Amino acid sequence: MVRHRGESSKMGQAGTLLQAAAGGLQVQTRSQTARAAYEERDSEQDEREVGYFPRGEEAPSGAPIGKKGHKERLTMAKILLDVLEASVEELYQGQGRLLGVESSQEEAESRIEKVESLIDQLTEDTKDSVRHLHEVMAELTAKVMVQRDPIAVLIGNSAHPL
Repeated sequence: MVRHRGESSKMGQAGTLLQAAAGGLQVQTRSQTARAAYEERDSEQDEREVGYFPRGEEAPSGAPIGKKGHKERLTMAKILLDVLEASVEELYQGQGRLLGVESSQEEAESRIEKVESLIDQLTEDTKDSVRHLHEVMAELTAKVMVQRDPIAVLIGNSAHPL
């Protein structure tokens, strides 16, 4: 049987179970096998509650052959245990994938918040830089004016007649 990624050997064993049938071999899925086992168990419980037990056929030796023996019940219990273990393993894997997705989502949200914070800080820094550039431009403009016409700057008139 081909094993898929993340599938354990028990999952492979429980995935498809071969059972002997009257006409040959019949393939059953885990859920079909589990459903059949539950129906059989319920049927046996009903028989005990009603007090009716169908009479099994007898072999020439007189031993009953229509009823399940202890070994068959043990085999069925082992199969059901394998199915249960595989189901639990699948649940754990699914839970792990879900937790991984949630963790990735939380990490992505955290990174987004960090980027937003950096953008806010960059915006504030840019505003501060623009304010500083305006101040520097005002100072430079004043210095140029003084160099062009120092007397006009002193008396507040740029059109000073000499």
